Amino acid sequence: MGIVFLARDVALDRPVAIKLLPPHFAHLPELRSRFLREARTAARLSHPHIVPIHLVEELGALVFFVMAYVDGESLGDRVRGRGPITPTAARRLVQEVAWALGYAHQHGVIHRDIKPDNIMLDRASGRAMVTDFGIARLVEADTERALGEIVGTVSYMSPEQALGQAVDGRSDLYSLGVTAFYALTGRLPFVGPNIPAVIHQHVNVPAPRLATQGMSVPAQLAETIDRCLTKEPSRRWPTGEALAESVALAGASAPEVPPQVRSLLRLVREGAAFLAVVGAVILPIVVLSDLPRFLLTLSASGKVYLGLMALAGLLGYPSKLLMAARRVLKDGYDAEHVRLGLVAEANAQVEELLLKGDSGARQQKNRESLIRWSPVVLGLSIVMIAGGLLGPDVTALAIGSASLLAAAVGLAARPAVEPESPLRALGLVERMMIGQFGSVLFRLAGLGLRRPDPVVSGGEATEVVLASAVEDLFEGLAPAIRKRLASLPRVIHRLESHAIALRNREAAIGDALVRVEIKGGLEQQARQEAVADELVSARVSVRERIGAAVGALENLRLGLLRLIAGVGSPDDLTADLERAQAIGDRIDAELAARREIPNNTKDLP
Repeated sequence: MGIVFLARDVALDRPVAIKLLPPHFAHLPELRSRFLREARTAARLSHPHIVPIHLVEELGALVFFVMAYVDGESLGDRVRGRGPITPTAARRLVQEVAWALGYAHQHGVIHRDIKPDNIMLDRASGRAMVTDFGIARLVEADTERALGEIVGTVSYMSPEQALGQAVDGRSDLYSLGVTAFYALTGRLPFVGPNIPAVIHQHVNVPAPRLATQGMSVPAQLAETIDRCLTKEPSRRWPTGEALAESVALAGASAPEVPPQVRSLLRLVREGAAFLAVVGAVILPIVVLSDLPRFLLTLSASGKVYLGLMALAGLLGYPSKLLMAARRVLKDGYDAEHVRLGLVAEANAQVEELLLKGDSGARQQKNRESLIRWSPVVLGLSIVMIAGGLLGPDVTALAIGSASLLAAAVGLAARPAVEPESPLRALGLVERMMIGQFGSVLFRLAGLGLRRPDPVVSGGEATEVVLASAVEDLFEGLAPAIRKRLASLPRVIHRLESHAIALRNREAAIGDALVRVEIKGGLEQQARQEAVADELVSARVSVRERIGAAVGALENLRLGLLRLIAGVGSPDDLTADLERAQAIGDRIDAELAARREIPNNTKDLP
């Protein structure tokens, strides 16, 4: 339908995209009209996740419009180039596109061609933006003319659209479900040798359940997307907003990382930084300076003194780890809690690796190579150290010692994890905690310790973990940026307290629901069933608000990650912050209303 040019708006000095109807189509009245309708339809919409239209023009045979330039790639290019996206990335993408579609549907516009190639991913912010409303149809337009006309992309088409029937916003949500399925698996739910075969499957064959596709997609997210793919529109999500809230709720629970475990993991990261400094700074100084000659000329007592200092430095860090592990055990936690904490940390780092692209993949490959070749590196380092001692050659001794340290880290990080595991995103020192080193550390830390009953892992709300992660990332920003985003700590504490209050409300509703007994006469049973229905509805409402609060925290965390990685801007984060504040305002008002538990539950038997 169009040729797209990158151009510059000289008046405002900004890059723009110009979409031009090919000249051999421009003289056809129907295509010309449809092309202009695309521009005028999209120009009516102003939303952060819809590519805006700046200008629509007809100049003789030339028909074109000017839209914002998105520096990035389409979701289709992203999946074709680098494979399926992670569940965390999918949650954000589906949520943002659902928000955009909900807004468009409220303004009477149905897109009718949602697919990966019509979703742009902004490089700076990672934001998903819907484009190409070329076949969007206004709801108030003449629907009789639309009946019987099949327009769209067959692989992503809803059953009613494929049959040429009238469509509404739920058709777009079906297409978004197909898009999410493709983004998470790298393949389409329906394929066939020709267009009629694909249409037949969309209309008559149930979509495969996402959980059966061999991908580690959280159950609630898989169920949310499965509901988008139901044949009957009435069984799909009623609105884009409802879908967005369900997606946010799908990320609302995760194992909570206890403070003692967080402290241990922080110490592990400090050790990684220490080893990086040793390798990047101290070793070149040893090799390139006169330090080797100085060490050779030292007296015996001087060498003993330096050796004791080096030994104290080497033993100091493991002793700190040992004491931290002992505190973890003393408080009822164990190595499994540390593993869960590292899984949470790894999932958070997956986004950073995605931002780094090929360099992130190379980092993972290098780590796995060191683990695999660590016995060989160990042998070579021993040979080099022996040669340095016989020489004597301090340079060879230093390089051999560094190689020995690298080999020790590689051996301690064994065994290697599965290729699809998020734990591959962790650094080698962090991996040591789930490898041989971690098991030995916890065995030593538990010697002579009378341990309390273990704390049960997982299942608790993640708002505390997310809030802590956002705080840590915020503290790592430059002072000028922290000043610009000064309201962020207050917003995250507000969202965290909201989520905790809502979980308490959810528990109270659950307690009230347990007390409902359907008994007595028909009139009493009807009253009790009505109360139970009201409680169930209230609990669903509370869970949706928990999902909104947690989703806002997750968006802030991802925005900070992009900012720190150098691919985001404070302006993008400010938009996320404003949205989080709006969510907080809405939850404040709803909490104040206290409508969740019906008054008549006090009289329940």
